Amino acid sequence: MRYVLVCPDDLLRTFLPPTPGFAPVYVVATPAARARIVRQGGEAHAGDLATPAVYRRAFRSGHEPVVVAVKPPRRARVLAAIREKGGLTKADRVAVDVDPVSLL
Repeated sequence: MRYVLVCPDDLLRTFLPPTPGFAPVYVVATPAARARIVRQGGEAHAGDLATPAVYRRAFRSGHEPVVVAVKPPRRARVLAAIREKGGLTKADRVAVDVDPVSLL
């Protein structure tokens, strides 16, 4: 199963790196974050997380599980872009408000 991990930077790569049997695709906001992930052996796409175009190559079937780690003010736009691409329905979505700083 192919997972799509969405985060503005490469933080999810740190917490969820590729392993045998787990090879997610990372969708990040900057070319620099994409380059870091690719250098470490991952697959990544970069672009504006609030536009459907960035998800075009990330979703193959449209039914991939998605982890979205963006701040609450941007979350609705990012989820709408993913939904427009066909990668997420309201029934599939589980949003949890967690302050990333509290995890460190």
